[in-house]
Amino acid sequence: MPNKLFIRALSLPEDENEGLSNFEWALYARAGQKLAGGIAEQFENVQQLLDQNSIDEVQIIGLIPANLINSTQVTIPGKQTRFVQQALPFAVEEQLSEDIDSVHIALGERLSNGNYAVEVINYTLFKAYFDALSNTGITVDAIYSDASLLPIQGVDAVIGFEDDWALVDIKPGTVTRVKLFNLVSYFDSVLITDDEAESIDKKQVSCFMPPSQADDLKIVLAELQQSEGFEWTNRDLNVPMLELLCESWFQQGTKGINLCQGDFKIANAASPSLKKWKSVAAVAGIWFVLQVGVDIGKGYYYQQEADNYSQQALQVYKKLFPAERRVSVNNLRRTLQGKLKLASTSQGNTDFLGLLSEAGYQYSKLPNNQNVEFKSVNYSDQRQELTIELRAGSFQQLDQLKNGLTSAGLGAKISSAINEQNSVRGRLSVTGS
Repeated sequence: MPNKLFIRALSLPEDENEGLSNFEWALYARAGQKLAGGIAEQFENVQQLLDQNSIDEVQIIGLIPANLINSTQVTIPGKQTRFVQQALPFAVEEQLSEDIDSVHIALGERLSNGNYAVEVINYTLFKAYFDALSNTGITVDAIYSDASLLPIQGVDAVIGFEDDWALVDIKPGTVTRVKLFNLVSYFDSVLITDDEAESIDKKQVSCFMPPSQADDLKIVLAELQQSEGFEWTNRDLNVPMLELLCESWFQQGTKGINLCQGDFKIANAASPSLKKWKSVAAVAGIWFVLQVGVDIGKGYYYQQEADNYSQQALQVYKKLFPAERRVSVNNLRRTLQGKLKLASTSQGNTDFLGLLSEAGYQYSKLPNNQNVEFKSVNYSDQRQELTIELRAGSFQQLDQLKNGLTSAGLGAKISSAINEQNSVRGRLSVTGS
């Protein structure tokens, strides 16, 4: 599962060439740990962070303010998706105030009451946002209305307060984002109790409030609690709203309606039929036979070339060291490495070979060093600094390697470390002191 980059639009682009701007973002690792986040005016700021930390396996999950989306329910007979999709525009049209051709319709799951949840958004507006996300160069995994990711497990409705807005998710299948002064009237109009069923348990409603808004929300909460038939639970929201939505997405799974449908469906590689595979397999078989023949011919040729280069290398070595009598093609590499090691020892341990040799020695002393993998090694002659990109089973192994280098009299520091699902990827810098 790739890392997830949540991008919540604070304002949608009005033009398809405008690009992504003015958005809130949060980067989460595969296992659900938050790595970074903030508010940005342009995507280059986020891309720079990804590049600096070598994070390349990323998928985007876009979030659109729910007040830009019309959340509704429709009754469509039948259960086959193809027929439901065909009837959907006709079922939705009578509930819209704008032309059906100017909107994008996304179909949700069938609800407990037999209706289908539907979300509708202006086609041009959604296309501009979808194109802006796609133009980042990172794969778009899904796009949701932000309120649809509120944590609604175990309750009938959730309200999340954010500045002068309230995000609302009401079972079954109603999400929106309203101004605080409209919240009470909207809530009363949508969530109506059954007057004829007095014995039914009260409906559970969770309210997530930032502590900084507690005093300002007292009047709103008091008005809401005047409605009968509800049981209210207030929870402190000590994190940004986007972080609550992201954590809820990881905990409750993919809830809400994915707006990437129809013209905006994310292309997935579909499995072709068996008949199509037969012709592909035949071509692949012919290609395999030809390729094996070519590889055998190349192997023989390259072996001949390798033997020639080995003899040439031996002749060059004998010219440089005419007194050497026991050197041969088989021990040439080992003999040359010994001379290089001797030369590096005489020059001190701050050059490339000295630093790399000590790093290799400390690596060999690590317990379970088979879990440590060196990805790249770079050396700056100007700074006399060795930089190693590596992946380890845990941060403790990185720290043990650093401490071993430090105890050997070298300067070592871990300049970055990123937790992944089963490993830690980091950058270790080593200097002579």
